[in-house]
Amino acid sequence: AVAAAGPQPYAFSQASLFSGPELRRLQADYQEIRRSCATRLAVLFRTEFELSLASLQTPSFRQFAGAVAQPAHLTMFKAEPLRGIGVLEISPALALALSDRLMGGPGDANLPVRELTEIEMALLDQVAHLSIETWCAHWTSLRELKPSLLGHESDGRYLQTSPADSSMLLARFEAKVGEATGHVALALPFNTIEPILQKLRAELQPPAEATASTPA
Repeated sequence: AVAAAGPQPYAFSQASLFSGPELRRLQADYQEIRRSCATRLAVLFRTEFELSLASLQTPSFRQFAGAVAQPAHLTMFKAEPLRGIGVLEISPALALALSDRLMGGPGDANLPVRELTEIEMALLDQVAHLSIETWCAHWTSLRELKPSLLGHESDGRYLQTSPADSSMLLARFEAKVGEATGHVALALPFNTIEPILQKLRAELQPPAEATASTPA
């Protein structure tokens, strides 16, 4: 199940990276991704899974990594054949609650925050792969993408997936399952999404006006 529709705030810290039509198109695309992902996660957890798009931002990689909570659950991934490495962040309390549910527990929302065990990380890979697969599937009409998970990190300070000053497209989602709440963030380097943006720009380009015939 998806969260009720309503006005959502969008924060673009470097809005010059996108034109107005591009921003609106990206907002619409990420709302579609949100709905598809929420539906698939509800099936995985066999319960209502609320997911809302809280913000779209364009921070530098340094800003993104520096804002990650500690301990964190970060999953690095690729979307072949796109270049670069993306990062999926699940907030600590939510990650623990989701892994508890996947192990048959109630998904306690009050578990003490700690680093995940290897077993818990392996279980949460189901959530990460499903989320990234949903993102990839959304762009099938523009480009066929194949997701693959590369590994995990528990501290944003040790992330080295992009140059510090490189621009990112960061989508932040607020999630709720049972009594547990938290956020899921999907961060992709600008050079990774550039091929997709090129095709979006081509679609948004107004059709050329027919050239008036000139009498002889």
